[in-house]
Amino acid sequence: MDENRYQRDINKKSRGQSTAKIPWGLMAIAFVFLFNPNISVVDILPDFFGYIILSLALLKVSMLSEGLAEARRAFERLILVDGAKLLSMVWIFGVNGSNDRTSSLLLWSFVFGVIEMIFVLPAYIKLFDGFSELGNFHENTAIHGSRRSGGASYTDKLKTFSLFFVVLKAVMCVLPELSALGNTSYDEGSAFFNLYRYIGVMRGLCFIPVLVIGGVWLAFVIRYFLRIRADKTLCDSVSAAYLERVVPKRGLFTVRNVRVATWFFVAAMVLTLDVRLEEVNILPDLFIVALLAISFAFFCKTTKLSKPAPVVMMALFGISTLLSDAADKYFHANYSYIAIEKSNAALVAYFVYVGAVALKGILFVSTLAVAFKEIRKVIVEHTGYVLGREINTEGEKERTLEVQNELYKSFTRIVDVAIIYVLSDVLYSLYGAFYAFMDKNLGYLSIINIICGIVFIGMTVKAVDELREAVQTKYMLE
Repeated sequence: MDENRYQRDINKKSRGQSTAKIPWGLMAIAFVFLFNPNISVVDILPDFFGYIILSLALLKVSMLSEGLAEARRAFERLILVDGAKLLSMVWIFGVNGSNDRTSSLLLWSFVFGVIEMIFVLPAYIKLFDGFSELGNFHENTAIHGSRRSGGASYTDKLKTFSLFFVVLKAVMCVLPELSALGNTSYDEGSAFFNLYRYIGVMRGLCFIPVLVIGGVWLAFVIRYFLRIRADKTLCDSVSAAYLERVVPKRGLFTVRNVRVATWFFVAAMVLTLDVRLEEVNILPDLFIVALLAISFAFFCKTTKLSKPAPVVMMALFGISTLLSDAADKYFHANYSYIAIEKSNAALVAYFVYVGAVALKGILFVSTLAVAFKEIRKVIVEHTGYVLGREINTEGEKERTLEVQNELYKSFTRIVDVAIIYVLSDVLYSLYGAFYAFMDKNLGYLSIINIICGIVFIGMTVKAVDELREAVQTKYMLE
């Protein structure tokens, strides 16, 4: 009886989605994270979030256009590229000493400048070509505009501007860092001129023009999507096509929701790596909780999951992140590691900080364990065979069960690695004790912590990729 009621709810949701508008406004919001220039590898508004939002905003319309589907896949790859940039920031600011940081900033700025042009330029080309393709199949004035003979459309003009801005942004990010090539000891009596002394000025001179041009580009992008949203003929035509060709296929919504849920989950796991500037984590762990909550909400759209336990665990984990951040900031703002040997107040503050880190780690692992118990229901319901080719023999049922168990084992192994990851995090937080009481500078503890984090994230990506592939395989014939 409950399952039938749940099925009716699913059908209602599917019918409700038929009247939903294509999220053109969400696409514009994504570009808010993409217009700002970088300062070396530091991105004030991370492109990482912009790529996630844009990938989500393109989901519906990509089901109507192969060109936009390719663009969405290209921006999904960029999520991983920009995630790698966040990892490089962990290495540069968390591991390297100040003497090596200058060369590291130059190296990684150049590497990611080249990589981003390799991946970003084709992504923008596919995006705007996809919109042009959409405009070819639906009557509109917003995508093509009233073109004169041989003139460029609105979309072509914005594509050209976007490609110019991508190249400009990458070049102006790397250009100031090249001064590090001459950053040697300065001799007042020599004719040598050390440009790196003025690195702040040069970064500002490159940052300001890119910010201005980026602001103009963002204004054009927002105007473009506002024009599309105001084109009633186009929006009605696209919505009608979505209603006719997509909505009847329930499996497409399942595949879509699982894909969205897993991308948010991966994003949450990437943020478990702290990016510290002057002992301050610039991406608070509370973001992890927010991303996990969104991920769980999308999983709930596909399967009837038990909500109380995961919600309670995420809430407790969220509280622990606030306590950990507060303890961290209080200790580093008021004491040094040397002070914990001489001051009882410093010692108490330090061990409160370590205890908060340990508590946060325990609740993090517990949250994963509870969440994965619910994800098992998604695996059982949406994987194991191709829909429409079910074979109800005992042998087929055993093979299906074996495949599903193997998928679930991938997630249980993530919990095992998470325990090791949390232990390395606690061990790294004890660095100050080793330094104060044993006079040992165990800097390699941070490297161990980062390696554990990278392994953990890698296993997470592998597990969710296997889940996505299995779900897509089940509904491949729909």
